[in-house]
Amino acid sequence: MKQWTVFIWHPWPSAMRFCLAPWLQAQEVQQIVLIHPADVHYPEDPDPQVAEVKEETFIPGRSLEHLLHAVTTDYLVIIREPGVYSPSDAFFRRCHQAGEAAGAGLLYSHYRRMTDDHHTVDIPLPPFQPGSGRDTFPLGPLVVLRMAAVREILNRQGALWPSRWGGLMEVFYRFAGQGQVQHVPEFLYAMRQNDASDRETEHFAYLTPENREQQMEMENLFSSYLRRRQAWLPPRESRILPAGNVDSVLASVVIPVRNREGTIAQAVESAARQETDFPFNILVVDNHSTDGTSRVIGEMASRHAPVRHLVPPRMGLNIGGCWHYAVSLDLCGSYAVQLDSDDLYAGPRTLQTMVDCLRSGGYALAVGSYRVVDENLDEIPPGVVDHREWTAENGHNNLLRVEGIGAPRAYYVPALRQIGFPDVGYGEDYAVVLALSRKYTVGRVMEPVYLCRRWRGNSDSERSPGRSAAHHQYKDFLRTLELKARQRLNEQRSG
Repeated sequence: MKQWTVFIWHPWPSAMRFCLAPWLQAQEVQQIVLIHPADVHYPEDPDPQVAEVKEETFIPGRSLEHLLHAVTTDYLVIIREPGVYSPSDAFFRRCHQAGEAAGAGLLYSHYRRMTDDHHTVDIPLPPFQPGSGRDTFPLGPLVVLRMAAVREILNRQGALWPSRWGGLMEVFYRFAGQGQVQHVPEFLYAMRQNDASDRETEHFAYLTPENREQQMEMENLFSSYLRRRQAWLPPRESRILPAGNVDSVLASVVIPVRNREGTIAQAVESAARQETDFPFNILVVDNHSTDGTSRVIGEMASRHAPVRHLVPPRMGLNIGGCWHYAVSLDLCGSYAVQLDSDDLYAGPRTLQTMVDCLRSGGYALAVGSYRVVDENLDEIPPGVVDHREWTAENGHNNLLRVEGIGAPRAYYVPALRQIGFPDVGYGEDYAVVLALSRKYTVGRVMEPVYLCRRWRGNSDSERSPGRSAAHHQYKDFLRTLELKARQRLNEQRSG
């Protein structure tokens, strides 16, 4: 029985028959709809199962709604990225079983990516959590809609917003709010992309100026979603009094490090060269390094009086644990400013700039901008990352949607100590800034004051698909906690 419709966005004209063949051969598929810009032309005499719809973007809300109303089958496959897709033998059966058993509206699964050398790479995707409701969530390039649930939610919640890009995301948000997004942790399809995917470019796509209009639309959709979840917060107004004059140190540069013999000296040197109107120290937390890092730090401490070589009493800490240890010490100043062990301050005024921002605005958190460079300090894409999508009015809400807030991060230590860092090696900073932004206004420095180095082997080098999925899962756990905390805050205010 033909229970399925397939929407395919912008398939390659030169590979049309390869794009269509797996779906035309599937006995479950009743109709295929090609959605593409008007200036793209396909071969004449298409199969009678195939219809064409012209849209310049993927996909306007009202256009998607019109298409959804025209679907007569039980299930709809939506292919969101150009490529050649092959459903597994279990694809239709397992999606149907999961959709019916869970009462799901939207389903997604693991998949396999075919490479040019005829190998496949497994791409596991993270499970869906309450904090996963965001357009940046990795649903994969193919999703499945259960049409009974689609019709029900459109009838209950009304027409889709007349967005230009956000039709599918609004449907996703509606199902996310109802707990009707279902992950199938099985590899149910394979795909070959049009060209090699640039993971770094994808990660920073929401920051590029040419995507600004689309990102504003996505932010508006996300804010509406937060409001429906009672998790949207008005602009934050809480501020702190600037720290007064101190006899010892006002600020500390915190550098957690393990086994960075080749970069730690440059990082510490860039901190030691800071020119400030206040006393500061440099807390280098040596996490029981086993290479020559400890020796290098000792040499730097003997050359620069502000450097403190600290070794945590506990072994096995992650970056978050090292941060928590450093800011808990009496040695730590009233302000703590980030410097990663393989990065550099861009100039001698970085520390002064970040502390001035904290003091002038009464902020508990201030965030700078950075330039991405290679190991030779030459700029590489995406260049300057300044997070101009941040606004004082809604940045603290949009933070739940985007991947990060920027660098360097500077904190008012008494407020930071009330929260503390989770002892993890990824996302520890995100956990803290989410919690601080829930209460305090966040200061921003838009000029690049920090150099973020990319080199083979550092913590920001290319991650495996499995590791990437684990990172998404942990950050969505943090978003879930924060979503619940903000819902609780709004309940207390309304009560």
